[in-house]
Amino acid sequence: MAVARIKGRKLQIAWDEELGFGVPEGRYLFKVTDANTGESQKGDPQVILDLIVVAPKKHKGKKQKVWFTLTPGALRFFREACEALLGKAMPKKASAIDLDSFIGKTAYAEAQKTGDFVNIVNWESVSSVDDDEDVDDEDLDLDEYVMDEEDEDDEDEWDDDDVPFDTDDDEEEPKPRSRRGRK
Repeated sequence: MAVARIKGRKLQIAWDEELGFGVPEGRYLFKVTDANTGESQKGDPQVILDLIVVAPKKHKGKKQKVWFTLTPGALRFFREACEALLGKAMPKKASAIDLDSFIGKTAYAEAQKTGDFVNIVNWESVSSVDDDEDVDDEDLDLDEYVMDEEDEDDEDEWDDDDVPFDTDDDEEEPKPRSRRGRK
């Protein structure tokens, strides 16, 4: 289905396709659902990863994109993500990477808001965070995951107490800006 279909005065909207401005600031376990190439506004090559949140439970299923611009000054950010997702050190010389090798991989990373954008930084492999913790394959199989009320009651889901990083559940969501005075 397209994101929205219009029939007369009625709309059918696929809300689960919403990308928005990304996840709130915090630490997440992400799974890569797609990997592509593109160009930055300046014409530099980019790698674009589509991510889905695996944990914490509060944000499970939310989607996020991350763009890695491949310039000498920015390669370190892509190297960090590659090493965390692929579980091995990247070579010091030129090498090839198959974009398909990222799909299905998981790693921890932080979402940091800069202005209107969310940057995904400080990547760590799942094993480097906690070698003793096993992540169930069932928790990582999110190809057709759609959040609904039944999922929130599922006992097999991640519990915020089970994730190996701090979460700030007490933080309030930002309030929407007032639209007064706009026409």
